[in-house]
Amino acid sequence: MSISDVDLKIIRCLQRNARATNKSIASATGVTEQTVAGRIRSMSDGHVMRVMAQRDLQAAGYRLLAFASIFVLGGSLKRVASQLTAIEEAFSVVLCPGSPELIVTFVAPDAATLDGMMQRVHAIFGVVSVELTTAEEITTFRLGSGNLRTDVGPPLPLDRQDSLDEAIIALLVENGRQSNREIARRINISEGSVRIRLKRLAERRAMRLGVVCEPDRIGYAAGAYVYLDGSADVLAMIVDEMAEEEIVSFAAVTDGAHGALLFCVAASEALIAALCVDRLRAISGVDQLIYRPLLRSLKHRYDYVFVGDDKHQRNWHYVPEVATKRKRLS
Repeated sequence: MSISDVDLKIIRCLQRNARATNKSIASATGVTEQTVAGRIRSMSDGHVMRVMAQRDLQAAGYRLLAFASIFVLGGSLKRVASQLTAIEEAFSVVLCPGSPELIVTFVAPDAATLDGMMQRVHAIFGVVSVELTTAEEITTFRLGSGNLRTDVGPPLPLDRQDSLDEAIIALLVENGRQSNREIARRINISEGSVRIRLKRLAERRAMRLGVVCEPDRIGYAAGAYVYLDGSADVLAMIVDEMAEEEIVSFAAVTDGAHGALLFCVAASEALIAALCVDRLRAISGVDQLIYRPLLRSLKHRYDYVFVGDDKHQRNWHYVPEVATKRKRLS
């Protein structure tokens, strides 16, 4: 399925409001309501775009986000990758060219649990070593991409709603644009009950309705992790500034193996290199920059995000009430 300019405009409208009416989208894009309905249906059926419920990591009890660079013994990659993808708390597993061969994102409720996960990883035959980088302050966390041909899987172990809330979320994961009336019909409760439960879920930040796209289908063919080390003040300013760049979907001050981390997606590796590598290497106070492109995604829980507004993204662990903007880079 080819993607038109109208399709991209529709996606942008849905990103602003996932349950915007076909009428309002038609008005914004200059096409008919019937065209809007047909294009949304075609993009969903063609695994290009999906409006869906996304659960919140913090509300589910996961306070830690850690990135493990995993070095693998030759000939063991397939077996190691299979065992890592089977770990429920492995939020994503990506294959990288060269070494480390795998980068795995883990979520955990606390440091002790994370330590236990790392012991399990070290015990996997074929794992030579692991470098762990833990997010301390996250300035941006935008997850709007995923392999829509794969199932999202069951909720994470700590994420347990009551049976009716779980049924509502499951239906909205399937199709985030179905009406409250349709949801009520399918689970045999009143429309008013659906409305009340959705309001309660939103107030708890337990879920949001978002748009997930296949990145390569909408022009984002490259992805890369960018690890930084150097002056703490400089790294903090870099994370602030780069969080505003369109191609940066994740930016955080980190602890452990590295001092800061960016995750970037763009139309090409050249664009990532020009913006996030060449520019950053020239900044005084950056001692080391490691660029790790993605070869292939083996697992990605695109049904989980950090449901926070901008002022709550300053520090993912503690979620302060006020976010103070740091000085911008010159």
